[in-house]
Amino acid sequence: TSMTRIYHSVILNANWNKNPLISSSLQLIQESFGLAHELFFEHRIINFSELSTVLLLLVSGLESVFTGSSDSNADISFKFRTVGAIFYSKFVGDTAFDDRISVHKGKYKFKDFKDILSILYNLRSSIAHGGFGFDFFNKNKIRYLLDELFKKVGVGEVHSDMKSIYYAHLLIALGFLENHILKIFRTAKENLNKGVNILDEMLDK
Repeated sequence: TSMTRIYHSVILNANWNKNPLISSSLQLIQESFGLAHELFFEHRIINFSELSTVLLLLVSGLESVFTGSSDSNADISFKFRTVGAIFYSKFVGDTAFDDRISVHKGKYKFKDFKDILSILYNLRSSIAHGGFGFDFFNKNKIRYLLDELFKKVGVGEVHSDMKSIYYAHLLIALGFLENHILKIFRTAKENLNKGVNILDEMLDK
């Protein structure tokens, strides 16, 4: 509900009011999920501009925490999916989602969550470079990415002749991921300050 999202927003931001970078990132992520909820429940699922904004805000918010400053797109993509999956795997508990009513039960495996982050990043990149319009879901690459995302998250497959369903399914998939992503901020807490340095910790073990 909207009140639950507001409550979570207040609690999460209260935890990060002393860290501007993470607070700013969290604000973008919460704006993304808030807009996604509005589009779905107000039946604005095929609003190209707003749906693309959902993805842009979400990935931008996660990117500043997971990647730090990187010189190349390949480096950013690697850090985004790998560091994000490490934070999720290391700090989010296996029982965190036992009471969550969803198609997917429990915590995602490391590889699956890494793949999910990779797909989100690639979708954002496609939007940033090619725009997001009526023909977006006609592209084979995009439909492949979305089909893979739906499989990983646990959303039903889309029939090839039902392009309009991609809009709704994308919002449903993001809805399933919302608690998983916000759980990273709730449970990793001050450890998020490590950013990409968490890679060194993992390699040193």
